Amino acid sequence: MKNKLLICTILIVSFIITGCNTKKNEIKEEISDRITKSLKTDIYSKEEIEEILESEDFRKKDIDYAMGKMDENIWEEQALEKAKRYLNDEIYSKESLTSKLEKDKFRKKDIEYAIKELGDSIWKEQAIKIAEKYLEDGEYSKSELVDMIEFRGFTKEEANYALNELNFSDEEFALEKARNYIKSSAFSRISLIKQLEFEGYSKEHATVAVDKLNVNWKEQAVIKAKEWQEYGKETKSDIMGILQTEGFTGAEIIYAVVKLDF
Repeated sequence: MKNKLLICTILIVSFIITGCNTKKNEIKEEISDRITKSLKTDIYSKEEIEEILESEDFRKKDIDYAMGKMDENIWEEQALEKAKRYLNDEIYSKESLTSKLEKDKFRKKDIEYAIKELGDSIWKEQAIKIAEKYLEDGEYSKSELVDMIEFRGFTKEEANYALNELNFSDEEFALEKARNYIKSSAFSRISLIKQLEFEGYSKEHATVAVDKLNVNWKEQAVIKAKEWQEYGKETKSDIMGILQTEGFTGAEIIYAVVKLDF
């Protein structure tokens, strides 16, 4: 009787253990299937997948087991695919893309793999794209553009490479900027050169650009004198002093005050 009872107990325990193991295996298979489906629908880092599974109330040890059975290289490929997706949508430097992938919780080694696989030339291509974008938006000196491109995370070498590839001409853009200034306000030759230097152009390029303008500096002095007259500077000496400070020549100043008939 005792032997029969012992055998029954052993069989029951064995059945329970077998059932538990079967259930555990089913859970692990379910987790594996869930991971596979997730990676087919979108791109995830290892940590993101773990967070998704935890939010679905799977036990951590079951998640760890299922994740441990996966090929580690898959997370490197996921990082690479995510990097390519970002580069298709926007312009990134190596630094800014690395930061973006870190925010997506990719591991350091996965990010390093992705960056390496993309190659070094891609960052120069991206630098060209951002330079083209800036040049579409306005006129900038070379030093301004280099600073702006570096601010986006590109190296100085990449910035200079981009501008060289675009055949960027400081003189050409200085001339365009000088034209825009003359359209908006009155300048003396000297004050316009100084304004371009302030914008980051060299004195040589600024001078060449200003001298290429077809500008009557005497008429510029008249316009500037009228502006100051409207501001309440009504005496001849006041106007002459201001015009001299702003870089107009003696002949231009005399022409202006005669025109205003003080």
